[in-house]
Amino acid sequence: MVTVTEKAATQLKEILSKSGKSEANTALRLAVKDEGCGSHGTNLAYQMELTDATPAASDQLFDNAGIKVLVDSNSLKYLSGLTLDFVETPTASGFVFKNPQAKHSCGCGNTFSAQEKPKGEGCGSGGGESKGGCC
Repeated sequence: MVTVTEKAATQLKEILSKSGKSEANTALRLAVKDEGCGSHGTNLAYQMELTDATPAASDQLFDNAGIKVLVDSNSLKYLSGLTLDFVETPTASGFVFKNPQAKHSCGCGNTFSAQEKPKGEGCGSGGGESKGGCC
């Protein structure tokens, strides 16, 4: 299961509206690619794309908060349980991945590792926890 929060859905609908794409015919494709911040111990990267809502044979389709989400079967093992949120702070705003499959995340929040890192390795040498400044 992949969940989209109301805040993320609102932001995605705004992006769709500005792009002229139809909610009915467009889906958010979430994927994982093997191209993370390797020097920081995060070898996987999240990818998001607005695409045609027709799923491929290997896709899982999730529909929540009015947003269709497509995830290919290879990525699903890394994204199962993921929540996509949108956060606004005084200095920045953007989509945030809350992923129970991520054992270690880079400070940028866009790359992760799905396996435990030995203590003392990883971003900021923080014992496998992100300390920021990776990307």
